[in-house]
Amino acid sequence: MARYDPELVLLGLPRRTDGSYGPEAEKIAKLTEELRTAYPDRRFETWDERYTTVIAQRALLEADVSRKKRKERVDKIAAALILQSWIDFRSIKQGSA
Repeated sequence: MARYDPELVLLGLPRRTDGSYGPEAEKIAKLTEELRTAYPDRRFETWDERYTTVIAQRALLEADVSRKKRKERVDKIAAALILQSWIDFRSIKQGSA
């Protein structure tokens, strides 16, 4: 963590389609609390990552990316989608304040 010295760490929270927490979301929630305890001087937030992998896969398919390259890139694109969604939400929230 010291290498980049982040003020905020954003973690994708894999909720179910109905918004509830499944086993993976519970793991992320627990990890988030452990990180907050280990690094009290940092902010840790979770953000709903529902459908980001599906959207990323569709985008790669539409771009005619090969199966092998899709597999290599889908998580990176999903992470970018999570981050962009969080940024968009924050800017809308700040704009209405």
